[in-house]
Amino acid sequence: MASTEQLKLSTLLGQFAERKARIAAEQTALDIIGAEIARRAAVEFGGAMEGTQSGEAGEFKYAVTFKLNRKLDADAIKRDYGKLPSAVVDALKWTAELQLPKFRALDAASAAVMQEYIAETKPAKPSVVVTPLVKAA
Repeated sequence: MASTEQLKLSTLLGQFAERKARIAAEQTALDIIGAEIARRAAVEFGGAMEGTQSGEAGEFKYAVTFKLNRKLDADAIKRDYGKLPSAVVDALKWTAELQLPKFRALDAASAAVMQEYIAETKPAKPSVVVTPLVKAA
């Protein structure tokens, strides 16, 4: 027989899994509706690829922001950096990013040096994964 604490956890896990599935289904439905609104707005505004367009339809005022994601070839930029025109260099923003596996593998002396450059350390939100148990028949 399961203890009271286990039953409570089991109940919470069930509620969590059920609600997460409902939210995922709702988010999928919202994404589909949002994509259709964006498609119709793009047609209405002449196939806009970037920028914000707004309008009114029925009882609603709406705004759709069209975006283009651009990904740079960082290796090519590093290779050619010394040859780039200053205007191109000015258009680049470099950010330092911690590579956690390599950071964890540092020796004590290197880790101490790295600590000088870590501006903030705070706990992250824990992730929770709930998977129903499949019991053998």
